[in-house]
Amino acid sequence: MNQTDEITLARQSLDIFDDAIEQPEKSRLEYIRKRCGDNKALFDKCAALLAHYRSDESFFGSDTITKFSAKPQAVDLIGENFGVYRLNKKLGGGGMGDVYAATRTDGIHNFPVALKLIRGWGDTRELISRFERERAILSGLKHPNIAHFLDGGISIDGRPWYAMEYVDGLNLDTYCQQNSLSIEERLRLFINVCEAVASAHKQLVIHRDLKFSNIMVTYSGQVKLLDFGVAKLLQEEKEDTTLSVLGAPMTPRYSSPEQIKHEALTTASDQFSLGVILYELITGQSPYDLKSENLLKAVCEIQPKRPSQVFRNTIWNAHIPDRKIAFDLDEIILKSLQKDPERRYASVQQFADDIARYLAKRPVMARKESLFYLSLRFVQRNRVLAGLLATLLLVAAGQQLRVINERNIAQHERDLAEQAREKAEQNVEVAHEIQNFMLGLFSISDPGESRGNTVTAREILDRGVEKIEASLNKQPEYKSALLNSMGVVYRELGLYSASEPLLQEALELRQESLPTSKKEAIESLTEYGDLLNEQGRYQEAEAHFHDALALSSSGEGDVISDNPNIYVKLGKTEFNQGNYETAIENYQKALLSNSNSAEKDDLLIAEIFNNIAVVYNETGNYDLAIEFCNKALAIQLNTFGEHHPDVAKNYHNLGFAYASKGEYDKAIDYYEKSLSLNLQFLGPNHAYVARTYNNLGIVYREQNQLEMAINNLSKGLEINKAVLGEQHPLVGGGYNNLGTIYVDLGQYQKAIDYYNQSLAVVINALGDKHLYVAGIYANLSGSYFNLGDYPRAISYAEQSLAILSDTVEPNHPLYAEVYETLGQVHAELKDYRLALEYYQKSLDIAVKVMGPDHPDTQAAKANLMKITELANGN
Repeated sequence: MNQTDEITLARQSLDIFDDAIEQPEKSRLEYIRKRCGDNKALFDKCAALLAHYRSDESFFGSDTITKFSAKPQAVDLIGENFGVYRLNKKLGGGGMGDVYAATRTDGIHNFPVALKLIRGWGDTRELISRFERERAILSGLKHPNIAHFLDGGISIDGRPWYAMEYVDGLNLDTYCQQNSLSIEERLRLFINVCEAVASAHKQLVIHRDLKFSNIMVTYSGQVKLLDFGVAKLLQEEKEDTTLSVLGAPMTPRYSSPEQIKHEALTTASDQFSLGVILYELITGQSPYDLKSENLLKAVCEIQPKRPSQVFRNTIWNAHIPDRKIAFDLDEIILKSLQKDPERRYASVQQFADDIARYLAKRPVMARKESLFYLSLRFVQRNRVLAGLLATLLLVAAGQQLRVINERNIAQHERDLAEQAREKAEQNVEVAHEIQNFMLGLFSISDPGESRGNTVTAREILDRGVEKIEASLNKQPEYKSALLNSMGVVYRELGLYSASEPLLQEALELRQESLPTSKKEAIESLTEYGDLLNEQGRYQEAEAHFHDALALSSSGEGDVISDNPNIYVKLGKTEFNQGNYETAIENYQKALLSNSNSAEKDDLLIAEIFNNIAVVYNETGNYDLAIEFCNKALAIQLNTFGEHHPDVAKNYHNLGFAYASKGEYDKAIDYYEKSLSLNLQFLGPNHAYVARTYNNLGIVYREQNQLEMAINNLSKGLEINKAVLGEQHPLVGGGYNNLGTIYVDLGQYQKAIDYYNQSLAVVINALGDKHLYVAGIYANLSGSYFNLGDYPRAISYAEQSLAILSDTVEPNHPLYAEVYETLGQVHAELKDYRLALEYYQKSLDIAVKVMGPDHPDTQAAKANLMKITELANGN
């Protein structure tokens, strides 16, 4: 017998054994013989289990299994009436009673019901008490996934009975196997099971006998939880004696360790049983070695193998259209199977919520029990807009200038002028001219010079441009340097439309002077490329950086050794396009070029390490991301000590990496360090401070502390409004983030209000054709879909697509998100042809951008399969 046959035999034997122990004790062996038929190996296995069951007093106690004398059951009850119900056929039976299909005789309705009646009756007070207990519990449970109680009574001859919803379907495991459901589809059904159990728990009921035979799925796909025959009310002070007299209130294969040890039971016991069910549902095998007869010891002492390991080593996965089990799903299942109830989830609802978080590609709570955490984080499930906003946040260093009326702000502007001067420095004479020009220009921001009048940075810059155009036409060398510097300042302030013509003119002037202006032309190409990158015009940016590389290696003019910086910029551009491997390749070229340089730049190495960390973070390699962040931090600490803005920035990056990994305590610690340093260096009203509050809000959101999330996001938003003004893109991003919180709260209309505020700000700042606008339209589309307003969902999706067609390549990830929403809308409208078309487009992009094995791609495949079945059925 091979391993597969042994596993099948073990599964069959346990199924028969589970049913056998529900039979009267004298009938159990005969019941097993009938079920096994001519299969001697199966009979021997079942008989051995039964013998072990009888002999194990540590499990049940010596007085637990007692003989039960009952009056003999009538041979045939078909056609008899119980109340207004007539029995039509027998559906099944257990140790306590039998279940029949029945219909009403009074004509009120003709659909079938399931009628359960006690098998033993008359002078068997304990059995009647247990039956009435089940009836009372079931009548109080109201949930769509619990087979609901209809009626109850006592027959003319004194036999208790009750009628309940008739469930026409299959056991959960059989349903999943026959329909070849994917892991995601199995998990969604299982969440419904958990919600039913959680509902019972809220009504202070523990089921205590959860197993596949008590979980049905109708042919329309609705889960129904059955059989509360051994359920217990939590408020009871002690175990009802009927349960010990009549038999163990459990099925060993699915029992919790505390059930086996006769310890006090809580809802955690049901959670353990659910964990066993989920383990089998996903892997096709029990978490215990079914070839061992010492099952009870295994439940209490043996740690199960990881589901992913079992899944890989069994032919069961041939029944499931998935290639592997994700690491975080392992962690979820194993957390529910902890031997110590305190180490399981706090509730079954929390168990279900964590599975939902996994399906939504959000960090899962179970990772706190693991050494590694590979679940997808906030920016992966809201991949595009969150990424865009994060990019915008990262360039916020120069965006804090709004109103200049303080001497320290004037000093900061002089710093900007100095930076611009250094970028344009060609020789001592040019440097001297630029210094005089820029310092003279910015001197009016000093209150002493401006005589107390409020002067904005924009007014100062605009005046500088006018002065350049009016006075330097005959000095192209000075003019190009100053235009380039002013263009950079505009860009750093987020004023892209004002920046572009200056950088473009500077580049043209310098290209006219080639080859003597080779170094300056390279500078202009890279600065202009940075602007295009920030605008999301990635292909244009990439072309400028490649032109800079080509010019630097050309034979004309001086030899230029600025290749490391250009490779860094190319790496960022590739990253922004989702080309992560190419991004890493460019960063590696930058490191190699820097190592070959006569003057190695350690701070550039730190910057490259940080950028590599960002790539690893985005691709889910969180440990590598943290490793490279720490490498960068070591260089910065060695160069600056701890009290430096670059160190604060790296603390922030480490916080982001740990947040992505799901280690939120560490994330908060690094965010707080970053915040403390930035408050010292920059004061409370700075975009970097706002950024940290924003990311703290995201962390609290992932911990489901939504009030703390709203508090921190609101702080960040208010700072950005005060520093950058009401109409800055970062303010729009803040409104968007708050909208996302209210989506989590299910307050879709309030989310829409915030999205609309975000939209108004971003359109005002960046125009109505910007990529960020497309992202907000996508969010609005999703929210209206959740509200059931399908026309508006379609309208906003189409507006998003119109912008995307003008701004990004056809394989941009935002396309996939919008196509998925449109697929959902048209599926709800039962337009399966269109739904199928959109789901296929979404899948095609997911495969190209993320690869065939990425969780997002697998989810897209599942959606496509489901809609294909619906389309074929119609």
